[in-house]
Amino acid sequence: MLDYFVGEVICPYCQNNGGQPVEIVLQTKLRDDADGTSLRVGYVFEPADLEHTNILESGYLKVTDRSDARSARIADAWSCSTCEAEPWAIVEIGDLRITRFSAIILSRSILDSVHYVSEMHAEFLAASSLDLSLDELDQQSLPVVEILRRHLP
Repeated sequence: MLDYFVGEVICPYCQNNGGQPVEIVLQTKLRDDADGTSLRVGYVFEPADLEHTNILESGYLKVTDRSDARSARIADAWSCSTCEAEPWAIVEIGDLRITRFSAIILSRSILDSVHYVSEMHAEFLAASSLDLSLDELDQQSLPVVEILRRHLP
């Protein structure tokens, strides 16, 4: 079962045709007892949910080290229903609590500012940047995050 990060953001590509926030929904398996819960700003995680191993086992790749095990910045992709672009979002967690959602255009500097990135979406982006299939990407010697670092603007 999955849970869902749910937050309001403004698309960085089209600004939602007037700057009105839209609700985004991102699938997540962070909670061991996921049951379809909507995880919104203010939701408080159990400490075990944010353990490094659990985050990796939940479909995320490590990008940078965290200095605080009770905090994390997680990047994931979403689709804008207004302009059909595919921006990314950052889910910010501080002191075990979701504190913010922000929509971004993924760049190397933004990638390096997060702790984790969606494994599935990172693999799609890395394969696309190398013009490879996902099977061909698996045969690359570089880790996916390193491929993104080399190919993002």
